[in-house]
Amino acid sequence: MNKIKLAAVIFGLFSYSVSMQAQLLKGTVKADSISDMMITYYPDGNILEAVSTDIERDAKGNFIYDGPIPSKEQDITIQADNDIFGVHLEKGKTAQITIFRNKEGKLEAKISGDNADLSRFYNTYTQGYDMMKYWSPDPEDAKPNAEYRKILEEENAHVMKELQKLKGKPYFNYYKRLSEGMYTWSKIRLIMDLSYDEKKHTIDYPEYINAVKDIDPNDSINLATNLSSAWLDYQWNLLYKETNDSTKSYLANIQNIEGKITNPKVKKFLVNMFMYGYSMAPAGDIKTIWKVYENLAKDYPEMIAKYKPMIQTALKSFDGKPLPYDPTIETPDGKTCKLSFLYGKLTYIDMWATWCGPCCKEIPHLEKVVEKYKGNDKIQFISISIDANKQAWLNKLKKDNPAWPQYIMPQADADKLMKQMGINGIPRFLMLDGNGNVIFPDAKRPSDPELIEDLNNHIK
Repeated sequence: MNKIKLAAVIFGLFSYSVSMQAQLLKGTVKADSISDMMITYYPDGNILEAVSTDIERDAKGNFIYDGPIPSKEQDITIQADNDIFGVHLEKGKTAQITIFRNKEGKLEAKISGDNADLSRFYNTYTQGYDMMKYWSPDPEDAKPNAEYRKILEEENAHVMKELQKLKGKPYFNYYKRLSEGMYTWSKIRLIMDLSYDEKKHTIDYPEYINAVKDIDPNDSINLATNLSSAWLDYQWNLLYKETNDSTKSYLANIQNIEGKITNPKVKKFLVNMFMYGYSMAPAGDIKTIWKVYENLAKDYPEMIAKYKPMIQTALKSFDGKPLPYDPTIETPDGKTCKLSFLYGKLTYIDMWATWCGPCCKEIPHLEKVVEKYKGNDKIQFISISIDANKQAWLNKLKKDNPAWPQYIMPQADADKLMKQMGINGIPRFLMLDGNGNVIFPDAKRPSDPELIEDLNNHIK
């Protein structure tokens, strides 16, 4: 799984240096084969403003975190490859964690030091609601949705049992609300996955309605549990069902934020989240939506500056024109060429990554489409990975053994092409003619039955 590291120099990690004040966190790793570790916290619970940094260990596996935290007390997570642990920090006190492998080879954590009871609970909470427990980027490794739901119920029961150990203590009510919120969010996420698999809309599931209809969008705790974003998504779903018009729905959603959100922290988050989601796949009257959004975001110039280039790119027409950038791509055996070297026939390009669950879910569908056109020399299918971890890509290819050409794109080329094309998320599918001109800059997915009609209409 690709780990996006934000604001990596915000605070420092040092190897047991002498400090006049108590060190916030002392840690020891007694496990081999861990290549990637980092600490993350979310100021105000805002998931779009994560502050992360790599953990640097000494030769004995020791590390210290003594950097700034945004408040007197702060919950943080420690990620060790794909495992995650939680710790509660307090200024002037020192928490301690030892990460080791149990008899089954799985990573565990022993927590001690100041506020050990809070850290132990937060660790249980963090692991219990870790979405990696309920999702796999590889469809072949994924469990049925019903099984994930059963695991969630078991984990939630465990979290609530551990919570009782804090009863009567100052943080009990806070962690109770936090746990209830994360349980609700986890259910929502699983319903979203189910709706994708069943090709239905989330709003068609009564359980989804029951989970989101009573969310208080102005409650700050909902920032930390993702329920603020769930509320925003639900509002758009309602509006679109009512109007069946993308432009009206997005404009009404902006008005919802303006008129219903009174909590400044929540408003800042939702203003950001709205355009974060919209810029992934702009729809409707982009110019009008952006103009209204600029007024909504007038108090957040950094957001306008961030999203304006994406919207300007979305307004460009690539239809009938070559790609704005001709990237270098590499085969599994290390040979490189320009993408344009492959032109000459109708080309369907799949841009994906091994860590992208929706991308991997499209692979079996793409396999069927490729098989349908087997032997047709007027069309070709190409998958291009944007993985930073080349070995993860190679491992996935070895496991799947796909029957169509596979390439990986260097990060610099991927960033440049995606920026110039306004591609803000994957999976993304492109359709080019024999000369490399863009037919569809956002072609239908392999799982969409209408893709076959589009392909047939352009095969010459």
